[in-house]
Amino acid sequence: MYDVAIHIQNAEEIPPQTLENLNFGIAYVHSRYTQAQITLRMTFLIASLVVFLAFATKMCCRIPKASEKFILPEQKQIFWLSLLLICLNDPFYLGAVLTPSQLTFFLNQVMVALYLSYLLVFWIHLNVKVGHAKPIMRQEHS
Repeated sequence: MYDVAIHIQNAEEIPPQTLENLNFGIAYVHSRYTQAQITLRMTFLIASLVVFLAFATKMCCRIPKASEKFILPEQKQIFWLSLLLICLNDPFYLGAVLTPSQLTFFLNQVMVALYLSYLLVFWIHLNVKVGHAKPIMRQEHS
């Protein structure tokens, strides 16, 4: 059993009706669960960073300068998607768990929104490109 003491500063300035209807909730998360969650998140973050670095190395370093004009727009978009995947895996998660604040919450929401909006643009681009492709001719079987 836990004893929790709550001290309200400047309580005399708050109307008595408000003080009668205050509700508090306390949540406890086991530290082993938090450790496991942080480990899993950081594993995904490192994995997405490795995938991005591998793809960026392939795109930037191994393609000759003369062949750069042959890079497809989809390859460039995958490059940005893999970079934004790092944002989706929330590199500030450790700070959000250990020292939660409005800034860490805001950064998390912005990064998820960035990834999802670019993913939507990527899907729309692919849909438009596939929709304008010439249909494959059907072969008649005789």
